[in-house]
Amino acid sequence: MGALADKNISTMGLAGQLKQLVSGENELNALGYVWLKQGRKEEALKIFHVNAHLYPESANVISSLGEGYYKNGDTKNAIKFMERALELNKDPRQLKEILELLYAVKGLKE
Repeated sequence: MGALADKNISTMGLAGQLKQLVSGENELNALGYVWLKQGRKEEALKIFHVNAHLYPESANVISSLGEGYYKNGDTKNAIKFMERALELNKDPRQLKEILELLYAVKGLKE
């Protein structure tokens, strides 16, 4: 994953490299959340971007990208991707989680 530290590698290029190595959206999502917990916020955001390139119609992936932006202090993009996740969402169980995060980003929840 040394390529993640290289700011010259695009997320689309990285997605192309990783596409054959991952078996599903949950692998990269889990990695992103591990890195968020470790304080590696920029790397987590990049991995969430890669995952969004690989799985652009997944509400879970897109909401994680929104959360990545939120954790990096970019509320404008966080809201954009959380609202997109709501549009994509087909799982009523996931709706609550997406809305809670969106409310937090918008400052409507403590």
